[in-house]
Amino acid sequence: MRVARGGFLTDAAIGAVISALNLLILGPYLLADFPNQSWNNGYMYIGMAKAFHDFAGGWNPSTYGGAPLRYLYPPIFPAVLGLFSSSSPGHAYHLFTGVAYALTPVAIYALVLQLFRSRLLGVFAALGYSAFPSL
Repeated sequence: MRVARGGFLTDAAIGAVISALNLLILGPYLLADFPNQSWNNGYMYIGMAKAFHDFAGGWNPSTYGGAPLRYLYPPIFPAVLGLFSSSSPGHAYHLFTGVAYALTPVAIYALVLQLFRSRLLGVFAALGYSAFPSL
């Protein structure tokens, strides 16, 4: 089954619907501040984002008597979070990870569309990932 050439708008509309459905699923998560589970890795990333936000000069005096921020691993995600965490690092963390989670099924749709040339199979794969992300 071939996908029509002029179907970019159709694919964009399908991607927008898939991401909107995922944003509806994630509604309460997107508005959360700090996680209420102390075992959650979110605290670690929020703390690193706060370090990037508060100590933009590259030196974090809060850890082990001080350490360069380049020692934090992985550095890109907390650095981006630090740019957007002006009001609350918890809100920035949940918004950033929620949007990334909502866009992942759109990427799966595009991948399946390129591999199998089937919109129906792409939608099925994207919705399957949306409903069961751990499988």
